[in-house]
Amino acid sequence: MSVRGLLELPFGTSRRSAALTALVDHYVTRDLIKAVAKEASSGRLLWVATTDLDKEETVIWDLGAIAMRGGEPARRLFRDVLVASASIPGVFEPVLIHVQQGGRLYDEMHVDGGASTSLFIAPVAAYFALLDQRALDGARVYVLINGQIIEEPETTPFKLGSIVARTFSVALKHMSRAQVVAVDQFADKYRMSVQSTYLPFDYPKYSSSDFRASTMRPLFEYGARCAESGRLWTTMDETMATVAAAAPASTRTPPVDEEVVCPFRDVQLTAGSTR
Repeated sequence: MSVRGLLELPFGTSRRSAALTALVDHYVTRDLIKAVAKEASSGRLLWVATTDLDKEETVIWDLGAIAMRGGEPARRLFRDVLVASASIPGVFEPVLIHVQQGGRLYDEMHVDGGASTSLFIAPVAAYFALLDQRALDGARVYVLINGQIIEEPETTPFKLGSIVARTFSVALKHMSRAQVVAVDQFADKYRMSVQSTYLPFDYPKYSSSDFRASTMRPLFEYGARCAESGRLWTTMDETMATVAAAAPASTRTPPVDEEVVCPFRDVQLTAGSTR
């Protein structure tokens, strides 16, 4: 993207990006970096995905390895990767990450990993690779999407901004659903179990670009409540069955003080569905 392209980003993206960077910078402390480095040294992995717009590729960052480098440069890179991974195109500015390769120093432009892939558990290359069946047999995969992949119908205003935003939202939801299905198929091939969770279609209106505490706190409390009751994890089949059972769709938004039902619900699966 050129400088002119950056200047033509929607009004407010610069302010939102600065606020996001400040928020992440506040929590990415030296103590946090040391804690991540300690866990990485014991073999634990912390991977985060971004999208390199210049190469049009998904980039998976090993934050544990970055943390183990130590020092302020590692902390800043750790922070920038996290900011980039949450920088939804058109909502936040892209993040320029300084890299060195082949003796050259240059900047790469990174945005949210969801622009290229919403999940990286089962990349396309994995379907053609020779993987160790015994190492994967019986493994458990948990997929957590902090958004909705199915929504109730809603009229789109006949305005350019609304149409573009709605189109992008539709693309992301369809990509997320396709990725969940791909993970299910990949796991079935290697006899792994998969459980997933996402905000149900009747969850109150929620924007993934709203990082205010007043929005985040109820979301985390909702997830904790559902986890404690054993109703957080579900499957795509159960989700689709729930939506079908709820027809005709209701556009009613639950009041703030009304408890939202958890993702997993007792539904009757149709013939041929898998759990």
